Amino acid sequence: DGDAGQAVNKAILTKDNPQGDVFFGVDNTLLSRALDNGLFQPYEAKGSDRIRPEYRADRDKHRVTPVDTGDVCVNYDKAYFAKHRLSPPKTFDDLAKPAYKDLLVTENAGSSSPGLGFLLGTAAKYGDDG
Repeated sequence: DGDAGQAVNKAILTKDNPQGDVFFGVDNTLLSRALDNGLFQPYEAKGSDRIRPEYRADRDKHRVTPVDTGDVCVNYDKAYFAKHRLSPPKTFDDLAKPAYKDLLVTENAGSSSPGLGFLLGTAAKYGDDG
């Protein structure tokens, strides 16, 4: 039930009586929370030596195995933008322009992996004080 954030929170709350043997789908935005709460046991998957170093989040302990990568992006309504003769935003800076005011909705960064990914991307771009 729920999204990745809710699933990680539930796994943390039930870690002493786990609901399953395997947790699939924790991405890098929620991974530290899972690792800090001791959700995973060491397991070195066959072929893990071929994983590129930048994707190894838990290199020495082998508690997680990366299986894919993904981007966080902004989806937009092509018809709306065409009707209003507005180019879609291409950058974080574009999103701050008056033309895009009240047009962006993001998922809750406290419970949504894409929402947290968007927040982290914004923080990476502008810094903590940005």
